[in-house]
Amino acid sequence: MKAWKKIAALLLSACLLLGLTGCGLFSTKMARAMQKMSKVGSLHIDVQVDLQLELGAGAKTAPVNGRLSGGVDLFPDPLLARADLQLDLPGFERQLLYYFEKENDVLNIYSNTNGGSVWEKRASVLNGPAVKVNGLRYFVDGTSDFELVGPETVDGVEAVRYDGTISGEYLKGLVELYDLPNRLAEGYGLELPDGLLDDLRDVDASLWLSAEDGTIARVELDATELAEMLADSLLADMRRESGMNRVGVELRLKSLTGKAVLSDFDKVEKFQIPDEAVAAWGEEKQPWD
Repeated sequence: MKAWKKIAALLLSACLLLGLTGCGLFSTKMARAMQKMSKVGSLHIDVQVDLQLELGAGAKTAPVNGRLSGGVDLFPDPLLARADLQLDLPGFERQLLYYFEKENDVLNIYSNTNGGSVWEKRASVLNGPAVKVNGLRYFVDGTSDFELVGPETVDGVEAVRYDGTISGEYLKGLVELYDLPNRLAEGYGLELPDGLLDDLRDVDASLWLSAEDGTIARVELDATELAEMLADSLLADMRRESGMNRVGVELRLKSLTGKAVLSDFDKVEKFQIPDEAVAAWGEEKQPWD
């Protein structure tokens, strides 16, 4: 896999983690917020994941900053989502377009990552009922220590901020519950070494609730320590494949942060997955077959 694809996979993994951890419950207010969110038929999410790497040779170092940003239109039940994202790396830009669709117990992922007309289609089997029921229990346990910070304004919306920590043990439970290694491998082509997710580190997080209706308005994560652990093997592969090791060049992760702003509850216009995406060849069949 090319270096930019591995960085993109790391950023997308962060987005996925952001989505899984961003709906936690830690008090009566959060329980009410979750109840409201569970009844939302559609919403829009503006996401931004920032990655800072350090490229070094001897005593000389240079920052390498990357950003994945864009919007996600989401219909939770039945699941239908469209993610229009922009990947920005030094000297490299790429438009990423994804569609997600749940059919029975299968999640179909349609992706266009070359900015052109070539689509790929992947599918993975879900255990819907178990994930839905157990997931709510994990959301309750995972953010029980969040504390009130105070009122703030989020993109013109009056909100109340809470800060806390999402424990590594809780994240490991999510990894097992949602079978993330297989999801990343099947959905994004990101193969994780065995045992990499066995000892996850804590993640600092902030969450804002709308003062008007109690819905979740914004989520922010600082996953630097967690990402450092996950990135070690990925960056080692990149150094080896790119030949950096032969010339004494090192690549280190400095920070990984993400944020999501939620809006347009029940106001997102319904969309259809394009025919050219549904008819994609994917990995099983190539144009020359």
